[in-house]
Amino acid sequence: MQAPAGPSPGQTCVLILIFTVLLQSLCVAVTYMYFTSELRQMQDKYSQGGIACFLKEDDISWDPNDEESMNTPCWQVKWQLRQFVRKILRTYEETIPTVPEKQLNIPYLVGERGPQRVAAHITGTSRRRSTFPVPSSKNEKALGQKINSWESSRKGHSFLNNLHLRNGELVIHQRGFYYIYSQTYFRFQEPEQ
Repeated sequence: MQAPAGPSPGQTCVLILIFTVLLQSLCVAVTYMYFTSELRQMQDKYSQGGIACFLKEDDISWDPNDEESMNTPCWQVKWQLRQFVRKILRTYEETIPTVPEKQLNIPYLVGERGPQRVAAHITGTSRRRSTFPVPSSKNEKALGQKINSWESSRKGHSFLNNLHLRNGELVIHQRGFYYIYSQTYFRFQEPEQ
């Protein structure tokens, strides 16, 4: 009787191929699990950092003269959010419905120091719908052309501080004495002959 010979070369090749495929699959699975774990840790750190940015109230640590503190993503997001809130409040003040001024309670923004002075610089236009004179205000009996809309300056010179517009009239929120001035320009078109 003859002793059985070892596995044939074909069987050896198949066993090596199966072993290589299993080893590769194991390496891919371990690598996938490792990178998934690292990615979760990075996401957790990032989300906690983003939330901490809004929960942190130490605005004093950000110096506007320091380039490094102004370039942090947290400061930039807070600054953009603050600018957006100011824009919304400004829009709200301009389009607020008719509410008695004593009931008007718009909180001051963080970082502002107390109430601002009442001031405005605006340009009026009268796009006439009719040629008949109309009363200029509810309280006055004088006839004239009411300003129907206010234009904002294209160069950013117009502003409203601590007052708003209602039906084409300026409404001041605080009682007091105010200096009011105006410049009036008239433009006439001569009929062609």
